[in-house]
Amino acid sequence: RLKNTMASVQALAAQSLKEVVERSVVEEFLDRIVTLGNAHDVLFRQNWQAVPLRRVAEATLAPIDGLAQIHMKGREVQIGVRTTMTLSLLLHELATNAAKYGALSTPQGRVDLEWGVRAGTFRLRWRECGGPRVRPPAHTGFGSRLIDLGLTPDGSVERRYGAQGVEVDIEAPVHGLLDQ
Repeated sequence: RLKNTMASVQALAAQSLKEVVERSVVEEFLDRIVTLGNAHDVLFRQNWQAVPLRRVAEATLAPIDGLAQIHMKGREVQIGVRTTMTLSLLLHELATNAAKYGALSTPQGRVDLEWGVRAGTFRLRWRECGGPRVRPPAHTGFGSRLIDLGLTPDGSVERRYGAQGVEVDIEAPVHGLLDQ
């Protein structure tokens, strides 16, 4: 039923926003709805229980990673419903930005996505290389704000725009990842 609801929301949004002149804004919104739908699919298959982070990352990034340029590495970490939704949106924004401006905008670009747990802290690293030279954004849009929220209220996010590409480090207490 939830999948049908998400499809209905997407159709309503598309119809409601069909006269919006700036189509890129509408497409971004619809893409975010699709991302949430993919996250719901992953959760549904796990009976809305904790899910493997890798499964969430794969479901979120597959539609954007047509050339298999995103390489994932990390031990199995289980995440709860709220974290699944947040991580999906966060990874979607990072990948979308990489596809528009960064490493995923060129065939030779690459993204390394790594995660792990140490001393009760979850760490996720996003590293882009091989793309065009990047600069900090001129303005902070909704996607950047989503990224900066991180995974949990007591976590942190650090973004850097280096010569090799965008780097993002996200940390959160492990206990916050399973918050249902």
